[in-house]
Amino acid sequence: MTKAEITTTTTREDAERKMQRQADVLVQREVLVCMSSLVATLAQGFGFINPDGGPVRRELSALAEQAAELASPIADYEEAARNAGWSVIGGDFENMSLASTVDHPEDAVATASPGDACGWEDLCEEFGLDAYESEVFEHWSVTEWLAGKLEEQGEKVDRDFAGLCIWARTTTGQAIGMDGCIRAIVQATDYASAEAAA
Repeated sequence: MTKAEITTTTTREDAERKMQRQADVLVQREVLVCMSSLVATLAQGFGFINPDGGPVRRELSALAEQAAELASPIADYEEAARNAGWSVIGGDFENMSLASTVDHPEDAVATASPGDACGWEDLCEEFGLDAYESEVFEHWSVTEWLAGKLEEQGEKVDRDFAGLCIWARTTTGQAIGMDGCIRAIVQATDYASAEAAA
């Protein structure tokens, strides 16, 4: 290995260590407490609590419904469409592999718009693609700031679960700071960069 290769490798490793330190600081500050047991328990009560029993039962029934929604799988239309060959080209959805198999290349361009909030969902509906479902494994109370950043990453968040922001985490078995969405937030915001450099 040359000196330049060693320097490049060391620089990459240093950058990775810094990124991980930043992610760890973000988790320590912005992820508050695990709510998985509470959400699971309330979700099991959905449909069993009579909301007509007064205001407390009405609130408990609504909270159980929110918990059931938080615990339900997350539909991933973009991943399903991308795996079927779709991508955004020139501001339109196009499928190059489909274009080579159809008589009219325009049949490989969707009418759905990638600029719409439901663009990937509309694309899947237009071409009969089933969304992938990501199972929710954990629920965490997070700060308002992190809730917004997680939503920007496409994560499922309930911003008013009995006054708390709850994140429905679809990964498990690893430190939260290693999640792709957390690392993307660190990259986008350069969170705690001064502290991680020390």
